[in-house]
Amino acid sequence: MKKITGFVIGAVVLLTGCANWNHPTATQYDFQRDQAQCNQFASQASPRTQTPYNPYLTPMQQAQKSQYEGGANLGAAFGQMGAFNNCMQAKGYYK
Repeated sequence: MKKITGFVIGAVVLLTGCANWNHPTATQYDFQRDQAQCNQFASQASPRTQTPYNPYLTPMQQAQKSQYEGGANLGAAFGQMGAFNNCMQAKGYYK
């Protein structure tokens, strides 16, 4: 489940970063700097969840914990995507 969640989060972030952002006056350097700043802001605004392994949980409890974390991380990925888009728009970029 963690591999699938990581793949989904990576795909969302990659697709967000690959969108065609336009700006009337920004250079390629400006775009890369702004994109890096917005990526950092987005990852801090919606952090991912992962609790340490607990050997005392039964296999069913471990599976439930993994499913919960997967859902929470998927929600965080969408939160990061929204925060990134808002940040880029605040800097004057549009799609």
